[in-house]
Amino acid sequence: MTIDLAKISKAAERPGIDPRKFVELAIVTTVAVDSNGVHADVLTSDGLPETAALVTPYGGPGYGFYGPIDLDDAVLLAVPDGKYNAGARVVGRVWDAGSPPPAEVSAHPDDVALVVKPGQTIRVVVSGGGNAVIEARDGGKLLLGGEDASDPVMRRSDVVALVSNFYASHTHLVAGVSTGGGAVTSGPPLVTAQVPAGSPTTFTK
Repeated sequence: MTIDLAKISKAAERPGIDPRKFVELAIVTTVAVDSNGVHADVLTSDGLPETAALVTPYGGPGYGFYGPIDLDDAVLLAVPDGKYNAGARVVGRVWDAGSPPPAEVSAHPDDVALVVKPGQTIRVVVSGGGNAVIEARDGGKLLLGGEDASDPVMRRSDVVALVSNFYASHTHLVAGVSTGGGAVTSGPPLVTAQVPAGSPTTFTK
């Protein structure tokens, strides 16, 4: 009897023929973080316990991106080659009605958002001469405390420009001295100047 391996292989590709699971949903029951990595015990959709390693989009020896997972999180489990003994992997989390996305995501669905859990800290660490750069281009602003642009972050260049404009627009900053090209005259010990915003500021000798 001749065995047609091509037909057998083709038949094995049909849905329901291959009993292995490559991707499935699971619920996190415990989480362990140590020098060996981040691992979670999970219950699969079949109610079976498994241990899976957390996948990170960026990582290497002593560096990488880490987003914590919590107990009872619904996660997507990937099983390389469908073999659980090769090690399952947690490749993502799932939002649902019980664990909805942040309000910022719902309110601004076209934006990229990072909203951390209350009480957690964001750590950004650069070493080896690297720089941490946050840049707003094409007229954008770095904002603190809100999106109404009423409290933008001031850069050093912004401060230098503000001070330069201030001094350029005021010629009498020291009592008795004229910086506007006129003769030096005596005056009172205090001189009041107007800052750009319009509030009076007093300068002393």
